[in-house]
Amino acid sequence: FPSHDIGGHTNGIICYNVSGLYMTNNDAIQCTTGFLSYPAAGQSVRGLFIANTLFDGCTGNGMQVYTNGGECTIWELVNTESNYNGTNTSHSGMVISPGSGTIKGINITNHQSVLNAGDGILILGGTNITLSNPQVASNSTASSGAKHGIEIASGVSYFSIIGGSSGNAFSGVGNTQGYGIIVNSGASNYYNILGVLVNGSISGGISDAGSGGT
Repeated sequence: FPSHDIGGHTNGIICYNVSGLYMTNNDAIQCTTGFLSYPAAGQSVRGLFIANTLFDGCTGNGMQVYTNGGECTIWELVNTESNYNGTNTSHSGMVISPGSGTIKGINITNHQSVLNAGDGILILGGTNITLSNPQVASNSTASSGAKHGIEIASGVSYFSIIGGSSGNAFSGVGNTQGYGIIVNSGASNYYNILGVLVNGSISGGISDAGSGGT
């Protein structure tokens, strides 16, 4: 799936039931949703590799890692971007939400998420999710301080955020996101937040209300 420019569709790229899919050097712009995974029960999106791809300027979420009762597993996202997405604070650059299915083993490296209407990256569930060297800034453009750079929902466990930054605005652009990273109150457990530069957000750097023991 190399080198395509996709624009103006409801979903720029949608995956239901696929294994061993490589996507490189693509643009999915000005869609409703740039990327959507939506495997139903008995289906899986497995072994997905996305590199050097933009999901920008969509009216909804830039990337929706969802299920419809199926499974998303063993993903590598490298050098991807989800910027300028959404029309209100419910729309984010990237959303990870397993719904009634399973999401596990998602590695996201060098992802940029800036100037989205809601969160830069919103994780609502899943396990073994790793963000390495993210570049996140100036999100929550629809309502200053209402949403955040990287938001982890209550009770989400087994995730890592390592390196990169979430908060420091780009030159000439103000920062409207609340916290650089927020872990909402609940029994989140087994997670790492390490070496992330989080200065510059309007509410603070990190708000960690996870109450798990590890």
